[in-house]
Amino acid sequence: MLLRALAVLITLAGPALAEPLPFEGTWDCDGGPMTFSAQTYQGQPIQSIEAGVPGDYLVTMQDGYRFALMDVTATGLTWSSPESGDIMECRRASGAVAAAGDLSAWNGRPSYELFGDASMQAPLVALMGQDAYEDAKWTFSVAPEMRQYGDWVSGTGCRAHMCNQEYGAVALNLRDGRILVAMKLDGEAMRTWGEARGDLPPPIVDTMMK
Repeated sequence: MLLRALAVLITLAGPALAEPLPFEGTWDCDGGPMTFSAQTYQGQPIQSIEAGVPGDYLVTMQDGYRFALMDVTATGLTWSSPESGDIMECRRASGAVAAAGDLSAWNGRPSYELFGDASMQAPLVALMGQDAYEDAKWTFSVAPEMRQYGDWVSGTGCRAHMCNQEYGAVALNLRDGRILVAMKLDGEAMRTWGEARGDLPPPIVDTMMK
């Protein structure tokens, strides 16, 4: 693994990458939590990020320190520093996520399609549990098109003929892949799933305040 990290450092080169990046967000690593954005690592400024083979990245900090991120997926990555020899396995800390690079495609689509899409079933079930996921298919059966609000694509939905009793909202974060769901079933209190931090989109906020 260390030899591979050295190879990443030697071979990576290229222009700046388009955002969002698949490793953005917070991760639970062997050595503790790590947080990335497109501009910072652990709150410190990043000078450049370059991509090699799919899933491998080279990060150069402004002080010249370099490390590799390898085998990056929506839920895991390997952090490696050839300078120190440290290698850490990391899992995403923010709950269920989807592939961030694909989420913008949901802009303009109704939210009920989200709960019927095969590619979204696994992250939604991981987030909500199977029973709540099945409930959501009915609760979002009537839905307008989702819209983009900053880093989020979000929309609302309700159950046909019961929109005053059963309704909800869902949001997908384009930067880190987080999924948020707020849902109220008839006769039950509002329930929420996902890590609600930062500026949240209006559909989620308005639904949670009903």
